[in-house]
Amino acid sequence: MIHAKEQKRVLLDDVDINWVFTVQETDVFRAMWVANMSLDSIAEELGRKPLEIGLLIIEQAELGKIEARQQGIFGQ
Repeated sequence: MIHAKEQKRVLLDDVDINWVFTVQETDVFRAMWVANMSLDSIAEELGRKPLEIGLLIIEQAELGKIEARQQGIFGQ
């Protein structure tokens, strides 16, 4: 339970994250996701941090743009 006087923090506030993806990057990401590439491979291919790709995975899954994979984020 959180009490009113407890200190609070914003998640990822001090982490350097590029929150912006182009439509092209998102399309390429989806193709790599369907091809069962791993999170790390996708990040390397797009020149992004794995954390940024992880956040993109969450966003795209929430929007129903990608489906869960048998190997999850790790792919093949």
